[in-house]
Amino acid sequence: MQNNNQPVAWMYSKEDKILYFNQRNASLALQNGYKETPLYTHPHQWQGLTDEELKTIQDNSWIIHSDEHKEFNTFKFARAIEQALKEKNQ
Repeated sequence: MQNNNQPVAWMYSKEDKILYFNQRNASLALQNGYKETPLYTHPHQWQGLTDEELKTIQDNSWIIHSDEHKEFNTFKFARAIEQALKEKNQ
């Protein structure tokens, strides 16, 4: 069985051009300025947010104007979710 932590092939690219995919044997490509990028069989497993994380973000999305007046800021809520997911899934 393939080890998911090991590359299965490499891509060689230069600027916006892809040279080829191959086993790791492209010294000529590297000598000519191509960038080597390892390729894996399984992408990173997506990580969602827990109910507790969402509750914290929700609690921090209120704008307090006074003791009697507050409003929920949906834009702030959406951006906070976006940022939390970016951090969790880097």
